Amino acid sequence: IMGSPSYRCVDLDGVGIRLTEALFPGGATLPMHAHERTIVAVMLAGGFDLVFRTRRFDCSAGVVSVEPAAEPHANRIGAHGARPLVLEITPHALTESLRSCAPAVSGPAAFRRDGMGGIVRRLQGELRRCDASSLLALETLALELLAAIAERGERDGDARGRAGWVATVRELIHAHLDRPLRVTDLAEAAGVHRVHLGRVFRARYGESIGAYHRRLRIEWAARELAREDAPLSDVALRAGFADQSHFT
Repeated sequence: IMGSPSYRCVDLDGVGIRLTEALFPGGATLPMHAHERTIVAVMLAGGFDLVFRTRRFDCSAGVVSVEPAAEPHANRIGAHGARPLVLEITPHALTESLRSCAPAVSGPAAFRRDGMGGIVRRLQGELRRCDASSLLALETLALELLAAIAERGERDGDARGRAGWVATVRELIHAHLDRPLRVTDLAEAAGVHRVHLGRVFRARYGESIGAYHRRLRIEWAARELAREDAPLSDVALRAGFADQSHFT
């Protein structure tokens, strides 16, 4: 695991999973990078910010996070470090033996899931054993953990990105950063109810539509300020803020 001295790492070749209990020092930052395998991590202690190009997730103790293969992201480790239990899943496994779990780990995410504590504790225990049954036990528990996560994905429906309209809404937000947006208009364009839109968007991207739109405008304005000598008031207006004080 990038930047981490691990307690133990076991390759479960039979199911296409590498299992690691990892440790990251407090205050460390892992710059933008991507993995060849999909990463599913359960935070055991401490935490980190998981930062993708257009979204950020707070991964504190008890949170399950997903870093899809080839998806660039950065990790900002908290002051008390981070100790995640990490499953690295091969692309082949997700298209073959684990394809039923693939929709639940298809996009960046962070969420809490009741009922996984016992599985995680047993996985930790088996990682510290070296007897003849350890590999079988680890394979069984790793699959049980993925099944619990996939069950969550089924309950959340298309919140994991299986509905194309979620991406359509996101594209509309990116295309109209310079003006106010209405949930009603976005829902009409997506062909869904506005309440459903808000719930699914938050589940998929980790924040509300309003917070997402505001953050993108601020990030755009920050880039503008870094590039040119424009007055704050001009940048504020171009970014869609009411005035300079609101922007500040």
